[in-house]
Amino acid sequence: MVLLSCLLACPAPIVGDPVTGTVDSHDSAHDTGGVTTLPDADWPRVVVNEFMAANDSTHADGTGAWSDWIELYNASDVAVDLADWTLSDDPDNPDDHTLESRVLQPGEHWVVWADNDRSLGPDHLDFSLARSGGEILLSGPDGRVVDRVSYPIQASDVVAVRDGDGGVGWALSLTATPGAANADAGLAAARADAPEGHCGPVTDLAQPHFLEGQPVSFGVSCGGELTLAESELVLLTQPDGAAFDAEALTFDWATGPTSGGRHDLVFWDRAAGATDRVPAAATVTFWVADNPNLAGAVAVDPLTYTEEWGLPVFHLTHDGSLTESYTTGETIYRGVATPHEIKIRGAASASYDKNSWTVKYDEPELEVEDWGRSRDRLVFLTTFDDNSYVRQKLIYDLWAAMADHAGESRLTPRSFFAVVYLQGVYHGLYVVIDHVDNEFVDHFGLNRDGNLYKSVNHDANFELTDYYGRTKSTPHAGYEKKEGEPSDDFSDLDSLVNWSGPASASDILDGAEDWFPLGEFQDWFLLVYYSLSEDSAGKNAYLYNDPTQATRFRYVPWDFNHAWGQNWYTARTSSDSLNDYFSVNRLFWAMQTDPAGSDELWARFADLRADGGPLSREWLEAVVDDYFAQIELSAERDWAKWSDAYHNEWWAPYRESDWTTYQEEKAYLYTWLDERADLFEDLHP
Repeated sequence: MVLLSCLLACPAPIVGDPVTGTVDSHDSAHDTGGVTTLPDADWPRVVVNEFMAANDSTHADGTGAWSDWIELYNASDVAVDLADWTLSDDPDNPDDHTLESRVLQPGEHWVVWADNDRSLGPDHLDFSLARSGGEILLSGPDGRVVDRVSYPIQASDVVAVRDGDGGVGWALSLTATPGAANADAGLAAARADAPEGHCGPVTDLAQPHFLEGQPVSFGVSCGGELTLAESELVLLTQPDGAAFDAEALTFDWATGPTSGGRHDLVFWDRAAGATDRVPAAATVTFWVADNPNLAGAVAVDPLTYTEEWGLPVFHLTHDGSLTESYTTGETIYRGVATPHEIKIRGAASASYDKNSWTVKYDEPELEVEDWGRSRDRLVFLTTFDDNSYVRQKLIYDLWAAMADHAGESRLTPRSFFAVVYLQGVYHGLYVVIDHVDNEFVDHFGLNRDGNLYKSVNHDANFELTDYYGRTKSTPHAGYEKKEGEPSDDFSDLDSLVNWSGPASASDILDGAEDWFPLGEFQDWFLLVYYSLSEDSAGKNAYLYNDPTQATRFRYVPWDFNHAWGQNWYTARTSSDSLNDYFSVNRLFWAMQTDPAGSDELWARFADLRADGGPLSREWLEAVVDDYFAQIELSAERDWAKWSDAYHNEWWAPYRESDWTTYQEEKAYLYTWLDERADLFEDLHP
């Protein structure tokens, strides 16, 4: 057995929750092995026959949701009306959910959804199941418990199933049969001397990331309350060609050119001989990345190759050439194909070898499960101009943390790292981010018909004069209107600039709350001030306003490739550089020059930097640590593909003396952040 060292942060061992799975039935009238059974009751025998406490993608309900479910089975020879019978997951409240009238014929199955939403119908329950372990109680109309199932920790998409319909034995399976007959596995009930608990398998898998052609090997040991000698341990599934030695407890797999993807090995275990107990489940996950350089390499299957080294994979195609105009194509994400339109995004990106894109989805929209809603557009931000790969994402996550720190809801673009395959070929590491549009503001509970403006140059300075001091032709010079009708109506933005342009610093601060949340705009300044985002203090920002509701202007951050120690063309910016941004943002000028406003601003800055706040050294370094733990191998792979093009870009003359590899850029970023924290500890103690 070969033990591999960690290339990323090692996954924590997966240990089953030491909760014994037991089943109470009324087949006998004795108490053995800690299992209480019931005497024969007046009620016909109806049982919990099958259930899934971690349904992620196996069996959808009528609404399309992946809810947990319970299958009831009539094991008697008479029809049973389940009116006034009850189901519960709480032994202290066994009549939690009263069933409506449903006649269950002999041998009939009924699936009910444990989704905690009874409003959806009579087959939806008032509770949900805990994948960490719990109980299911079925009671007759007189309140007596007819069936009681205790279960330990369960794994994603693994079903707990009786050995044959109504059988005493239990097993775990990857094959669910809701509403249909259970298979007879021939398990015998043997509980008289069965100990409590389970083993809780753990592995010595040192790191979960492999490349096609590398061997995967690890050993299994016992981390629970039983020894392996007291347990039965079963591997439910394994990849073709892999071998699990149940005696030596070793897993070995010589991967090949078709081994790429995420692999979930599901073990189940329980006390030896305790076949009437629901087993515990444990999942061991590892990833094998596509290796196009391996002999016999084959292209990945986009429907099944959904993750690479722990990051989600987008498979994008385009029918015509990729330009700054939309062309049709398709996205395959998480195994689902969605038609799209795609174009290159951003003038700078258009000149890069590795572009940014806007991808548009009409019907259907793309489901992004982590965000809880579908999206009609996504932006794929290139990391080509940032060989640390994390600068832009750090800004968006920092803005979200600053909002949380203030206890406020703010318009924060959400983002995640992803790997992209373009036209079937590995293309690289990207940051996938919200597209800022009317649907985006709707997601945050604001009126999608409001006005959304983007500042496109430094004339968007809240002044009546432009960046060079000349009188503007219109107060909204420097802005484009992205959403809102009429498209040529800038009257609300003009009113804002007509107010701020001639106003004194004190008048701006005194009247700010009528126009915008002052704390939010103070944080905008502190965001760009700390990160030295000199290209985003005035332009590259969105302003939202709903003039029909007398709301105030809101800020949305955007476009931060100029941040954290480099500018937009990758040249270095010193960690001790400061910019008050007076020339590009009159609101920032007012905040700093009015004495009372200045005191309030710097007190806010101190609070954000204190005690693990979002501008503290500790918070920033911890977040960056987490980023690199996620992307380490993917960033190395991207750098191997794009580093030559990066060195040959037009910015090469600005970097002649300070080129870095990916690992060196990581070190530079950490140093810059550390020096920046030192600077502000001296300037603003």
